Amino acid sequence: MNAQLQQWKSQGQFFEYLGYKVFYRDDGSAEKPCVICIHGFPTSSWDWHHIWPELSKHYRLIALDQLGFGFSDKPKQGEYSVMVQADIVEALLQSLGVVEYHVIAHDFGTLVAQELLDRGNHPEQATGKAPYLLSLFAMSGSIFPELSNPRLIQKLLISRVGFLISLMFNQKKFDRSMLRVFSQTSKSQLTEPGIRQLLNSYWQLLLLQNGNKQLHQLNFFLKDRQMHGERWARAWQETDVPIRYVVGEADPMYGHDVFQRLKDLSNTQDLHSISDVGHFPHIESPQQVLKLFNAFIS
Repeated sequence: MNAQLQQWKSQGQFFEYLGYKVFYRDDGSAEKPCVICIHGFPTSSWDWHHIWPELSKHYRLIALDQLGFGFSDKPKQGEYSVMVQADIVEALLQSLGVVEYHVIAHDFGTLVAQELLDRGNHPEQATGKAPYLLSLFAMSGSIFPELSNPRLIQKLLISRVGFLISLMFNQKKFDRSMLRVFSQTSKSQLTEPGIRQLLNSYWQLLLLQNGNKQLHQLNFFLKDRQMHGERWARAWQETDVPIRYVVGEADPMYGHDVFQRLKDLSNTQDLHSISDVGHFPHIESPQQVLKLFNAFIS
């Protein structure tokens, strides 16, 4: 594991959820507004390293590796679902004494956030006193089932041959798959050594506890979206929680065309696109993301 990842891990800790160890970082004073960052597939809390130093100056910043990702446990027979990931988020916040919080979410992390929105819309269904969600800053997610645009590799991973795809997966295939979701501009700005180091770090995190052999289980959110997508869409449409949505124009999954359709569907019209950016705005254009987030919160 490279020095950058080792440093990230050394600045975090673990909490236990139903016998599983979940990694998280918690930086900043409890007196500051709390922001929790929820990553997407197939990455981890390390995703936020570009915007972390600046945000932690102003907020109590919390990020976790969702179950099955990063430094957290990756049980072979674990119960992987968006609902379980939302349970873990709430359990972590409660264990840290957080009463109210903001969310930054990316990729399938937006589905976890929509699950949290739905729970906030129906507090009478809650089994305990959950922390209160103040706002949602969402990036690069489908939001509505009809906007779902999974890539071929993701479709294969949830098919009957998914376990075989996981077994045959290697770093070369992983790098090629990840590079397809970055914009050409981002790849040139990151430079060849920079993008290689980034991809190698993602691969190292995936290798922990043989996570690369469990990719077919970690695409659980695609099936969850088929079952719960309409409910999550209603939560997005009906919530009183302020929402801002951001997408990269060059994102092959949720870029220009899908973004235009989202404008027609969404009651929330605080929608922004960043030109020459792909699926990872917080990696490809961190300063733009910081600008949009700070303006949204203030």
